[in-house]
Amino acid sequence: EAIGKLDRGISAYSNSGIEVYLRLDLGAGSGKPGADALSKLYYGSTDGSQAASGYAINIGTPDAARLFGAAVDFLAARYLGSGDDAGIHGKVSSFIIGNDMNDTDGRSYSFGASESRYIRDCETLARYAYLTVRSHGEADIFISLGKNWESGGNESAGGAITSRRFLTLFAEAAALGGDYPWNVALKAELEIPA
Repeated sequence: EAIGKLDRGISAYSNSGIEVYLRLDLGAGSGKPGADALSKLYYGSTDGSQAASGYAINIGTPDAARLFGAAVDFLAARYLGSGDDAGIHGKVSSFIIGNDMNDTDGRSYSFGASESRYIRDCETLARYAYLTVRSHGEADIFISLGKNWESGGNESAGGAITSRRFLTLFAEAAALGGDYPWNVALKAELEIPA
């Protein structure tokens, strides 16, 4: 039923000439790490004592990478497909990876993953999405950044990264693996000082 609702929404918008951006993001998790297949996409506490929750997508394990790849492949095939069924479910023009990847709240749900690992995971998410989407058609890939351009926010939460620093580190990680076209989606309420 959820896919049917998504099909109807994407189809209605794209058939009306509206460009549809599909955000690939997690909702709040409900179980312990490893409780079900989707829990592999959540960061969990290393000792398993904290429930899988939050929005940072974990791609640091082979199982998580395969699961994320399969989800992107399904969505790209469905909404970018070629041949006779192209556009039958609607058309997506862009995919946005994550939600405020650098914000304190989103990052704090990575349960203390090091900054270098977290940045590497985020870049891998975008790269996987780019390669998978391109195998089905043309669509732009965006990474999502929060409104904390100059300030990391609540530094005591551990893991706050300014948008400026995140972009610098992300670009370096992307260049290491062979750069590819990626874009940035920013919060609408973002205020960049003059």
